[in-house]
Amino acid sequence: MISSHSFALSLSFLVAHNSTAIVARVRIRLCNALFLLGIVFAQTLNSQPSGWSGENISVERISTEQGLSSRSVSVIIQDKRGFIWIGTQDGLNKYDGQNLTVYRNIPNDTTSISHNSIWSLYEDRMGILWVGTEIGLNKYDPATNSFQRYFHDPNYPQTLSNNFITSVYEDKEGTFWIGTSHGLNKFDRNTKT
Repeated sequence: MISSHSFALSLSFLVAHNSTAIVARVRIRLCNALFLLGIVFAQTLNSQPSGWSGENISVERISTEQGLSSRSVSVIIQDKRGFIWIGTQDGLNKYDGQNLTVYRNIPNDTTSISHNSIWSLYEDRMGILWVGTEIGLNKYDPATNSFQRYFHDPNYPQTLSNNFITSVYEDKEGTFWIGTSHGLNKFDRNTKT
């Protein structure tokens, strides 16, 4: 295979020795090769996904008309029990395949979700759903259909670095990581810090 460097040297040699006919043929072949490469590239971009049979696919839309709390969806997961959890900018939605249940912040109710703007959802290895909001981390308890809240406390440095929770993750050792708008936190679920 000819490298681009050796091709350029060969082309320079031909030009220097005034072999215009040879240079013209090389340029035509180069143009033809680039043209064919362009066609192959365009065909690749226009091709259908592998395994697609050309049939129309069926899409079910779930919107505010069906009870979704907001059209602005930020995160979706499916839990181990099969529920689809949908985080929006106006509440958390649980979809069972037919019905939607909406969870919103209820002022003065400390068992409701801490904020309606949902940014992250995560189900840990114990099947517990964690919800990151614009104001706090929430742990969902399906037995009581309520939430336990975790917040940043500027007077206690062992709490979350910030209340804006952007991500939640559990690594293979079981360490729980909470991303906030002010950094990454290693969260101990036993001490809740």
